[in-house]
Amino acid sequence: MVASSTDAGARREWLVVVGPDIGLAPVVQAALVDVGVSNPDDPITDFIAKAIVNVIANGERNPEVVAERALNALGVRKSSAA
Repeated sequence: MVASSTDAGARREWLVVVGPDIGLAPVVQAALVDVGVSNPDDPITDFIAKAIVNVIANGERNPEVVAERALNALGVRKSSAA
Protein backbone atom coordinates (compact mmCIF):
# COMPACT_ATOMS: atom_id res chain seq x y z
CA MET A 1 0.00 0.00 0.00
CA VAL A 2 1.66 3.20 -1.17
CA ALA A 3 0.32 6.73 -1.12
CA SER A 4 1.98 9.43 -3.16
CA SER A 5 1.05 13.08 -2.99
CA THR A 6 2.98 15.41 -5.22
CA ASP A 7 2.56 19.14 -4.81
CA ALA A 8 3.60 20.79 -8.05
CA GLY A 9 2.47 24.39 -8.12
CA ALA A 10 -0.18 23.88 -5.42
CA ARG A 11 -1.73 20.97 -7.31
CA ARG A 12 -2.06 17.61 -5.63
CA GLU A 13 -2.40 14.39 -7.54
CA TRP A 14 -3.21 11.19 -5.74
CA LEU A 15 -1.63 8.33 -7.64
CA VAL A 16 -2.68 5.42 -5.56
CA VAL A 17 -4.29 2.08 -5.82
CA VAL A 18 -4.72 0.41 -2.49
CA GLY A 19 -5.08 -3.24 -3.35
CA PRO A 20 -6.66 -4.65 -6.48
CA ASP A 21 -10.22 -3.62 -5.67
CA ILE A 22 -10.18 -0.03 -4.40
CA GLY A 23 -8.55 3.14 -5.69
CA LEU A 24 -7.89 6.00 -3.31
CA ALA A 25 -8.71 8.94 -5.60
CA PRO A 26 -12.43 8.15 -6.06
CA VAL A 27 -12.87 7.61 -2.32
CA VAL A 28 -11.14 10.92 -1.53
CA GLN A 29 -13.30 12.68 -4.13
CA ALA A 30 -16.48 11.22 -2.64
CA ALA A 31 -15.44 12.21 0.88
CA LEU A 32 -14.66 15.77 -0.26
CA VAL A 33 -18.10 16.03 -1.84
CA ASP A 34 -19.65 14.68 1.37
CA VAL A 35 -18.10 17.48 3.41
CA GLY A 36 -18.70 20.16 0.79
CA VAL A 37 -15.09 20.77 -0.24
CA SER A 38 -14.91 21.79 -3.89
CA ASN A 39 -11.23 22.75 -4.00
CA PRO A 40 -8.92 19.69 -4.04
CA ASP A 41 -6.07 21.95 -2.90
CA ASP A 42 -7.86 22.61 0.39
CA PRO A 43 -5.60 21.46 3.24
CA ILE A 44 -8.32 19.13 4.57
CA THR A 45 -7.77 16.94 1.48
CA ASP A 46 -4.50 15.61 2.93
CA PHE A 47 -6.13 14.83 6.28
CA ILE A 48 -9.02 13.03 4.62
CA ALA A 49 -6.71 11.03 2.34
CA LYS A 50 -4.54 9.92 5.26
CA ALA A 51 -7.61 8.91 7.27
CA ILE A 52 -8.87 6.92 4.27
CA VAL A 53 -5.54 5.12 3.95
CA ASN A 54 -5.74 4.23 7.65
CA VAL A 55 -9.25 2.80 7.27
CA ILE A 56 -8.19 0.75 4.23
CA ALA A 57 -5.10 -0.45 6.10
CA ASN A 58 -7.46 -1.89 8.71
CA GLY A 59 -9.08 -4.05 6.03
CA GLU A 60 -12.18 -2.16 4.92
CA ARG A 61 -12.76 -2.31 1.15
CA ASN A 62 -16.24 -0.85 0.66
CA PRO A 63 -15.62 2.70 -0.67
CA GLU A 64 -18.72 4.17 0.99
CA VAL A 65 -17.82 2.67 4.36
CA VAL A 66 -14.19 3.75 3.96
CA ALA A 67 -15.19 7.37 3.36
CA GLU A 68 -17.71 7.37 6.21
CA ARG A 69 -15.27 5.87 8.73
CA ALA A 70 -12.48 8.23 7.68
CA LEU A 71 -14.71 11.27 8.13
CA ASN A 72 -15.94 9.95 11.48
CA ALA A 73 -12.34 9.43 12.62
CA LEU A 74 -11.61 13.06 11.81
CA GLY A 75 -14.78 14.28 13.48
CA VAL A 76 -15.90 15.86 10.21
CA ARG A 77 -19.61 16.09 9.53
CA LYS A 78 -21.23 15.68 6.14
CA SER A 79 -22.33 18.86 4.46
CA SER A 80 -26.07 19.46 4.27
CA ALA A 81 -25.55 20.15 0.56
CA ALA A 82 -24.10 16.67 -0.02
